[in-house]
Amino acid sequence: MEKSVKVNFSLFPTLVAYHNGVLAYEQSVDIFKLCKTKHAAEHALLIGDASSTHDLKSDVLSEVEQLPSCKGLVLRLTKLCNEYMRDYGNPVDVEIGNSWFNFQQVGSRLTNHVHANSFLSAALYINVNPKVDKLVFETPNPHTAVFNPHPPEGRAPFSDELFYVGTNPGSLVIFPSWLKHGSNGAVNQTEDRLVVSFNAHIKAR
Repeated sequence: MEKSVKVNFSLFPTLVAYHNGVLAYEQSVDIFKLCKTKHAAEHALLIGDASSTHDLKSDVLSEVEQLPSCKGLVLRLTKLCNEYMRDYGNPVDVEIGNSWFNFQQVGSRLTNHVHANSFLSAALYINVNPKVDKLVFETPNPHTAVFNPHPPEGRAPFSDELFYVGTNPGSLVIFPSWLKHGSNGAVNQTEDRLVVSFNAHIKAR
């Protein structure tokens, strides 16, 4: 009897791009100082002592762009989003739309969520603790737990229900807006945790 040949297919991968060192230390400090001067309000997705400018219709990146240390930042972020599109095999360009920031104090939580009416989303980390701050993504496959209801610690590529991305000050994470993400119930341990987020849409021709 001839030996059979096995082929495994990894179907339907989802691309999440992580860029470390997008911001220099000086830029992160300047953005932090700017956001500290801005009015923010409660947001339904933030539980505990936390505030956001999301519902205030602010465009925080336009204000960040006015900082001397951050000239050209929006263009750079746009290029990274378009690089993401190329990695996905899509030659269409995108442009950044709304942008906002979230401030979280110790003990607060960010509920898992998606970004409605958007194509791409991104999180730019300004003040975080890389030892404890994680961005958590949920699998869109509701049947994953059937294969591994009690997964061990670490990544199991075919049965992960959650995927944890570490964050560093100045880092950027880009992902499709439909991919559910948040802190997955983890309590924030960082004082004045600051993240600037934005959505991107397909650029009009």
